[in-house]
Amino acid sequence: MDLSEILTHLGEDRGHGFDAVVPPIVQSGNFTYPTVAAMRAVVGNEFDRPLYTRGYNPTVALLRKKIAALEKAEDALNRFPVCRIGLQVQRYQDALLALALNGEPAPHSVEGRLLRAARGGVLMLGFMDAGAAIVFPRCLLRRRLLVMAGVLEASPEYAPQFLSVSSGKLAQAASLMWWGARAIVKRLVGVPLVAAIISAGSAS
Repeated sequence: MDLSEILTHLGEDRGHGFDAVVPPIVQSGNFTYPTVAAMRAVVGNEFDRPLYTRGYNPTVALLRKKIAALEKAEDALNRFPVCRIGLQVQRYQDALLALALNGEPAPHSVEGRLLRAARGGVLMLGFMDAGAAIVFPRCLLRRRLLVMAGVLEASPEYAPQFLSVSSGKLAQAASLMWWGARAIVKRLVGVPLVAAIISAGSAS
């Protein structure tokens, strides 16, 4: 199968997409079944039939099929990072919604300015988190970061990074000094940074 065939035709059921040239994006989180028995039959095979978007989504399934064909692989679910990243993003969004942290604050409010500054540069995020922990500990930015860490910690592929690693006493002491020094530097930079962002809005 050549490249053009994979990109333009493979896996695309035009009849189910109202004969649209571009495949439709299925945004539903859940899918219905005519009977409970039919739904139960799918539960054990949710990566091959639409039950809940985290497991199987028709649009993502089309993407998986095309990527697998391009890579000459059997499947793309565990090899293509978009699928894994999408899963974590969905979990994060669900958690924010459940905790009522998904709303966007007013752009010129303190919360809005902090979020805008954090989104402006990934390198600033660690400093802003450290500074906000002292200046504004219950701000929306820090609560969202804590939710993000919780989602990653509960994800099988990231969970090992949160586990303790056995090492000698010298290595433990060196690691403690390193992380302690980093924490101090982040606070020294982060506190005036967050204070400046907050005061800038107050002055205007």
